[in-house]
Amino acid sequence: MRDFGVIKHPNPSRGKGSEMVVYKPNEPGSLKGPILTLTNHGQGRKVGTGLVSACLRRFGIDKDEFFTGM
Repeated sequence: MRDFGVIKHPNPSRGKGSEMVVYKPNEPGSLKGPILTLTNHGQGRKVGTGLVSACLRRFGIDKDEFFTGM
């Protein structure tokens, strides 16, 4: 999702425990924009289709464009 402007929130205290906060800034350098909390249990974990769909909806990313870019 990084290719579509979604980044990890720079403040690590914005997630509880194994949660990580990602967001898509409205403009470069801004902390404002759509935010989503993700459960993060390490890099080897698989991400479910429901979570991917929720991310795409929240950040306004076209599903076809996302999957053709992979």
